[in-house]
Amino acid sequence: MVRAREIYERKIRHVLEPGHVGEFVSIDVKTGDFEFGTSHLEVVRRAVARFGADRVVTLRVGAAATYRIGFSARRPAC
Repeated sequence: MVRAREIYERKIRHVLEPGHVGEFVSIDVKTGDFEFGTSHLEVVRRAVARFGADRVVTLRVGAAATYRIGFSARRPAC
């Protein structure tokens, strides 16, 4: 995961942000090549077919995490 994040910051971020924020990017951690798109499943399928399952890490463009688990409690309006 650390290697994928380094590749993203060095090679991919400036290419995909801001036009693809919220989409998914699957990165080949050995070569730095990548696949991206709006569907997590489709991006992963293309990347695994192209790079192999053991070399792929998937991130969300412009986000610290691929998915968010939990909820956000909102304060009632005053």
